[in-house]
Amino acid sequence: MFFYIIFLLLFALDAFSTPQPLWDQFLDFIIHGLPSWILIIVLAITWKKPFLAGISVIILSSLGMIFFSTYQHLSGFFVVTLPPMLIGLSFIIYDKMIKDN
Repeated sequence: MFFYIIFLLLFALDAFSTPQPLWDQFLDFIIHGLPSWILIIVLAITWKKPFLAGISVIILSSLGMIFFSTYQHLSGFFVVTLPPMLIGLSFIIYDKMIKDN
């Protein structure tokens, strides 16, 4: 999940490519990185609870899919929506495996 968050934050770096004052560029970076910041907060809260982390990431991914309309373009869906859904599913599978042992 960490690498996916870094991947999303790379897209936010385009805020520094505009000829605006540095403060405006920084605010744009914060706004463009908002999905990453939300994922960081959710993972920090659910760090010791993999099942809750998995459900939270899947819900956030689904909300992002609806809000950003990634379901309309297959490439956007595969890059933006599918990875966190699979990561959330892996959290749930990991929790199930731990509880079975």
